[in-house]
Amino acid sequence: MVITQYDYEKFRKNPFQFIDEVTEQMKNGDTKMIFAREPISDDYPKEEGVFFIQDKLLNLEEITTSNIANALKDYADFMKKYKIQIVKEYDSECNLAYEGEIPRIKVDSFETQPFYDYSKFQIIDGYTLSRINNEHTLGYLKNIDYTYALDSNAASFFARYVTNNNPKYKDLYKQIISDENNIDIAPYIFETVMHGLRDFGINYKLNKKNKNEIQAGFFETLKILHKEGLFKEKLDKKFINNIINATNPLIEYYGTLGFSAHIFLISMLEARYKFGKAPNKIKDYVYNEMRKANIPIENRLKAILYLFCEKPGHPFFEKVVNFPEISKLEKYMRDLDNTGRDIALTSLEKYIYGKLNIYPFMATDDNGLIKMFQDTKPSFVFIYQDMAIPFYKDITKEMLKKHLDYFEVESPKNSISYVGGTFKDLYNTYLQRKDDFVNLITN
Repeated sequence: MVITQYDYEKFRKNPFQFIDEVTEQMKNGDTKMIFAREPISDDYPKEEGVFFIQDKLLNLEEITTSNIANALKDYADFMKKYKIQIVKEYDSECNLAYEGEIPRIKVDSFETQPFYDYSKFQIIDGYTLSRINNEHTLGYLKNIDYTYALDSNAASFFARYVTNNNPKYKDLYKQIISDENNIDIAPYIFETVMHGLRDFGINYKLNKKNKNEIQAGFFETLKILHKEGLFKEKLDKKFINNIINATNPLIEYYGTLGFSAHIFLISMLEARYKFGKAPNKIKDYVYNEMRKANIPIENRLKAILYLFCEKPGHPFFEKVVNFPEISKLEKYMRDLDNTGRDIALTSLEKYIYGKLNIYPFMATDDNGLIKMFQDTKPSFVFIYQDMAIPFYKDITKEMLKKHLDYFEVESPKNSISYVGGTFKDLYNTYLQRKDDFVNLITN
């Protein structure tokens, strides 16, 4: 709980009532007291202010755009200084927020799916909160930079359409590459890197001379898509070299996201194997295993964990939730790799697109992945230091009551950056956890 200047005034006026309120909060599981000063101005300590704002929003009775804007009006200078934005799904007109909308495209089995399931959304920041709020205020215009991000399926299918003119993909292809749209292949690059790390180890680099089927297919697809004029470089050689030069310095970064997600998935499956459908035991086990591996428990991962506990038969988990016969183990482990990689894809919004201030839509035919994005829709997205962090009111409320020991709730640090260890340590942990998991399910 946050104790502010306003609370001191309540204590002064009626100390017994104030103590009763604090006692009640402690009974409900909120045992951490954080003393804050109001109002939060631009010279307020950064981490205190960030946590205070997050806590204030999560304690709103209704998390609507208007309620968020009204709750934050006094903190405009602080939000400007640290480039804080709140992104919320559009609910009703609010003249203290920008509005954005990205057209969702669906053709046959393909669909463009926003990472947070917000097609129409509102953005609140220090500048919108500084505007005069009256009935004559005009709507605010803000250019929304968005992109359609192709996963490996979409990219390769588009390449097949270009090569074979297959009418199955024509409508979607024409809509996505229309002049006003931006195309991005970060998910495709990420998936290719994870395949490379799996096949060649942690010293892997993108290399055009690599004869591996997946790696060779990646560069061939890039050439085909480039020929269609989807990217700005005039020469395909320069285009591909730019991708190699931009990606190779980030391979450890991508690998950290990927192997962290794999360990998370293995922990969930182990927990279900050990504890059946007992949700609190599953959550505690996963939180404990993630902490032992020095992996921060991202908010999106918490939402996926809660979805797993509530709906283990969800389309996103259906290929891995039930353990196969020994004869099918090889295929099962491939499905495990693919599902872990898809969990890691959800991190791209926070660590890649958030830094670029881009709103991405995934273009994919993976129904399980689409449903997972839709069923882990956050209450709001908190953008801070160029990272987009989803927040879930109900999950946070339950977590602080039942799983508090696994989180340093007085500090936002554990939700912002990776902690401890090297990439090699994480990779070795992943290999060991994978072996242990195979032994568990085969024995």
